[in-house]
Amino acid sequence: MNRTTIDGEDSDSFVVLDEAIRRLSEHDDRAAEVVRLRFFAGLDIEQTAEVLEVSPMTVKREWKFARVWLYGALKDESDRNESGAAS
Repeated sequence: MNRTTIDGEDSDSFVVLDEAIRRLSEHDDRAAEVVRLRFFAGLDIEQTAEVLEVSPMTVKREWKFARVWLYGALKDESDRNESGAAS
């Protein structure tokens, strides 16, 4: 199977990340928006706070929560894929 690469990353990784962010938004929409602004738009804490009209401390708190949440979601996805491949 041919995979499209984006800056050395395969497109499947972006699909998995996008799905994880979508699931995060169901749990905490603002945290998901912080991820989109920080990760995809490249905004810093202060810029993100300005766009969302919240304090920088709120962005830091949401960013920390989102990173932990996404790590768990992506690890779970990876574990499921490894279990499926081993079967």
